Amino acid sequence: MNITVSDQLYIFSLCIACGAAMGAIFDLFRVSRRLIRTGYKASAAEDIAFWTITAFVFFLFVLGVNSGEIRFYIYMGAFAGAALYFLILSRYVLKVSVFAAGIIIKVCAFVIKIVMKPVMFVFKLLRKPLFLVIGMGRRSGGRIKRRLSLAMFNFTKFLRKI
Repeated sequence: MNITVSDQLYIFSLCIACGAAMGAIFDLFRVSRRLIRTGYKASAAEDIAFWTITAFVFFLFVLGVNSGEIRFYIYMGAFAGAALYFLILSRYVLKVSVFAAGIIIKVCAFVIKIVMKPVMFVFKLLRKPLFLVIGMGRRSGGRIKRRLSLAMFNFTKFLRKI
């Protein structure tokens, strides 16, 4: 298949955009890592997920744009697009994304706190009568009471963190 120079230039510019898109996808993973501290295994799983997603997207891109023909300038365009994205935009996108995600998390925590106030009030009202009824039950009532009190303790501890 003959490809003219203008077609190659067009495909190269699309590859630059694809490389920048891959950089933006990587920034999504970076934002999630900054918000949620993960261990070594989770980080490795995220890296595998990133490379799997980007390889699949790049394969579909090359298949659609150049009928699956892989040329050197395609890789150069993707690399140049990713490099330009990381040099020019990544720092700002990362800062804005982390800031926006932090605000969204705080708003959600505030809403959860407001919604949980009446639930906790009812829960505190019913706690002693519920334990009294459970205590009059079978021998397993003590186990249920311990599990329930542990669950309530963890739940209230979670609400205090919010």
